[in-house]
Amino acid sequence: MIRSHHGRTPQIAASAYIDPQAVVIGDVSIGELSSVWPCVVIRGDVNWIRIGVMLDYPKGQPDSFEIKPEGRDWETLPLAGSWFPDAFIGPMSNLQRFVSGEDSVLLTGVDDVLNTMRLVEAAYESSAGGGTALSVCL
Repeated sequence: MIRSHHGRTPQIAASAYIDPQAVVIGDVSIGELSSVWPCVVIRGDVNWIRIGVMLDYPKGQPDSFEIKPEGRDWETLPLAGSWFPDAFIGPMSNLQRFVSGEDSVLLTGVDDVLNTMRLVEAAYESSAGGGTALSVCL
């Protein structure tokens, strides 16, 4: 759901993906190739919010998260790592080690592993084609 608040309407890049179950309200800017996933709420009601995510890894611009608190200039909040490779390093490492026999336990469920692989593939397709909506398997 995308809606205005006090006359401020979210600005969303054409290549950004906003899941139908997400809520984006007010003075918010979502940059090119960014994505907002199910059940996420981004409120630009008190402060302004500008989000940009690097999906063109490794050659895109760095991930960024910037806010504009009321009465102040834009501030960039620090982000550690890069969301794409860092988000999957643990589960995918465990999966590979489990398959090769190095780990005796698969720490995530098979459904989680399959959904992770679907997400990785969709991210590659989205990056190459300008935007791909995912089918969420819950």
